[in-house]
Amino acid sequence: MHERGKVTARDGSGVAQRFVGVCFVIDEQKKMEAALRTAEDRYQLAVDAARLPVWEYDVDGDTVIGNLYWHQVLGHDVTEAEAARRVETWRSNIHPDDVGRLSQVFSGDAADATGFFESEFRIRAATGEYKWLLDRGRVVERAPDGAPRRVMGISLDIDARKRMETVLRESEQRFRGAFEFAAIGMALVAPDGRWLRVNRALCGIVGYTAEELLTTTFQAISHPDDLHADMEYMRQLLDGSRSHYDMEKRYFHKDGHIVWILLSVSLVRDDAGQPMYFVGQIQDITARKHAESQLVDSEFRYRTIANLVPGFVFEGVVRDGHPQPTWVSSGFERVYGCNLDRFIELGAKSFYDEATRARILAGASTIAQGSDLNIDVSLWSTDGVQRWLRVVARGVRTGPGAVIDRVLGVAQDITEQKRLEWAVGEATYQEQQRLGKEIHDGLGQELMEVALLARGLAASARKGHQPNADELDRLSVLASRTISTCHAIAQGLAPLSEAHGGLVQALHDMVDRQYDPSGPAVRFNAIEDAPIRLQWPSTDHLFRIAQEGLTNALKHAGAQSINVTLDVQPDTVRLEISDDGVGLSPHAAESAGLGLKIMRYRAAMIDAHLSIAPGENGGTLLICECRQPA
Repeated sequence: MHERGKVTARDGSGVAQRFVGVCFVIDEQKKMEAALRTAEDRYQLAVDAARLPVWEYDVDGDTVIGNLYWHQVLGHDVTEAEAARRVETWRSNIHPDDVGRLSQVFSGDAADATGFFESEFRIRAATGEYKWLLDRGRVVERAPDGAPRRVMGISLDIDARKRMETVLRESEQRFRGAFEFAAIGMALVAPDGRWLRVNRALCGIVGYTAEELLTTTFQAISHPDDLHADMEYMRQLLDGSRSHYDMEKRYFHKDGHIVWILLSVSLVRDDAGQPMYFVGQIQDITARKHAESQLVDSEFRYRTIANLVPGFVFEGVVRDGHPQPTWVSSGFERVYGCNLDRFIELGAKSFYDEATRARILAGASTIAQGSDLNIDVSLWSTDGVQRWLRVVARGVRTGPGAVIDRVLGVAQDITEQKRLEWAVGEATYQEQQRLGKEIHDGLGQELMEVALLARGLAASARKGHQPNADELDRLSVLASRTISTCHAIAQGLAPLSEAHGGLVQALHDMVDRQYDPSGPAVRFNAIEDAPIRLQWPSTDHLFRIAQEGLTNALKHAGAQSINVTLDVQPDTVRLEISDDGVGLSPHAAESAGLGLKIMRYRAAMIDAHLSIAPGENGGTLLICECRQPA
């Protein structure tokens, strides 16, 4: 009930005593209000549950009121109460390109008979950037002339979708451009092998026009020897066991010659997973295959020749300034008795002595610095046999201006040559020993008899006052001198005879023979902390090095003092020749004469280390050091 009344009488204190009024029955009104509240609650619940961006637009005032979700779509960070109070203009925020179209959106042409409409447009967000919205609304109030006055609706954020459509559209345009103008051949092929689409590059590879290819299949131009593998790969793509494949195959060019291609294929399926078409990329590799064939032929010739070398050919890389072998020809195993991997595993100490390793390291460093290497090295193979190699190597730059990063070389097996040289040297030594002995013991003794006989005849003639006494005296002196000459010749032929005291005595005698009161002072010093275990020809080469070094010092140094020292230790024998002369020029060692080259050769023959350099106090210092045998 709804009552309306009036007080008609009050007592002395003002309290109402009588009322007059009317009563209305409002039961239906209350039911309608309750139903309306329920509907509004359900509407708000639906809006909140779906987070619907709801708006109401006043056409005449060009203002829009939106709920919290509508403001959030536009990027405004507001509360629900703030959203209810915000009033936005509409046309001023619409993208200029969309304003004209949206101005007619509420007209009869754009909206249906009930006033419902849909519209896609761009609106400025809180960040200042435009975003795409899809509005769905209805005209809820019109002017007497039918013009819309009030519109309500919702806004759906379709910005991501519109951007994706733009990306897809641009991607399709790029694909068409990339497909048609790609540098490599590209094609779309039906599951049965028909060409569906081809680009210019593919037409150029096979010599057919696009129209000609589209009337045939890829099988028709494929080499029959390659077709089975290609079809098997396609079958695996179709059954899903393979996602893509690459293969080299041959096509027949339109003019009949073979074209080698590198084929890369993948399969495109529809939304239901059914095969649509194959995407193929085709690269012309005919030139590469021809080059590979030539390379194989060249490699075959190279390997064949390398395996015929008396020794082996090797290649390597330069790491940390030192060459390291990466490949050797088959002759390597004949020399070392093992393959390269086993050689690296065992290490250089298993094959070379310390002095040889030092020479090899020094030579390797010169290669890394750009110089060629040419040295003779001795080694012990895994079966205990000593062998000799003559190693010639050169560093290679793989690119213009690049540092040396590869090494190529040949190691010639000169073991038989070395053995022959030693055999010839031994025979020569024995012959020199024999000649020296015969001259000393044979001819020397006979001349001694002649000298004694001449001396006796001279004494007899002098007693008899014969005139030939002086001639006989001169004959005796001449015979004695000839005896001395014979002894010198014998000493030169066999200076290291044990009968004459070996290496130490030979060096001592060599220095003594250089005595000249008007020449430089030549001294010899022997440090014998151990016996000399060097055998011939090592001792002979060491003596000849000393002989050549002393001769050079006497002839060219202009020295006042020359010292020859032989230091014999348990592990090494060290020869030193020092002088106080003019010394070596910076490039003297590089432009060495024959004498220095011979000394280096002799040092290499006995695996000794030879150095010739300026002395600490001027002059020249020659050092030749070799290891004592165990």
